[in-house]
Amino acid sequence: MRWLRSRRGGAIVETAVMVPVLIILMVGIVQVGALVNVKLVVSEAAREAAREYATYAGETKKGQLCPEGLARATSRAADIVSSIPYGGGFEFELSVPPKNRPDMTVTVKDCYACPVFVPGIGRLVSDSPVWEGNSVVLTGRAIFNREIRDVDRG
Repeated sequence: MRWLRSRRGGAIVETAVMVPVLIILMVGIVQVGALVNVKLVVSEAAREAAREYATYAGETKKGQLCPEGLARATSRAADIVSSIPYGGGFEFELSVPPKNRPDMTVTVKDCYACPVFVPGIGRLVSDSPVWEGNSVVLTGRAIFNREIRDVDRG
């Protein structure tokens, strides 16, 4: 009965219970930091693509996108998103209003599927309910007003 009152193995049991919890907590903190980084990069890619299109797009017909402006915007967004150190899917969408509207805003939305290692962590960063396997979709959206120069007016 003396071995029932011994405290010699208590520290090992406490360590065995706490180490997995601490490891999951530390991996979760690293994962949230990585997701916040991806969210910032994707938002920056959307801003830069909208700026690129608004600055360099030429004249087009009503409701059509300028091909060279679209190519420049897509290339700029892809260059920024390529700085993310781990793989993921990238989608890009650009829209402009019909030409008869006076505001000439450019709207860019891009999505990036970021891998997630700790279940449930993606819900802290992403407002999107879309999951693709072990990844969460992070989106960036930007609206940029296009200036109408005297040359564009006619």
